[in-house]
Amino acid sequence: MSTQNEVKENWRERRDLVLAVRQRVSDQLLKLNDAIAPEAGPDAEELLRIEALQFELGQLEEAFDDAERKYLTHSLGSDETKGEEDNG
Repeated sequence: MSTQNEVKENWRERRDLVLAVRQRVSDQLLKLNDAIAPEAGPDAEELLRIEALQFELGQLEEAFDDAERKYLTHSLGSDETKGEEDNG
């Protein structure tokens, strides 16, 4: 069984790893967009690559948000469901 500190550190490591991968994908997308000649526009292969990178970036942003939320939850030592109660 993991201690609270181990769980927190695992989520911190996951968050940091996802952040690094998200930055790498974002850089790839930026470089690809910069490499496309403005007058010609992207070709079919470039469009597919752009779409794939945008999808991957969206997935990574969701994974980062989840890891960040869980890291903060464990850092505060609170129950994850407390912040998600419906007050309406």
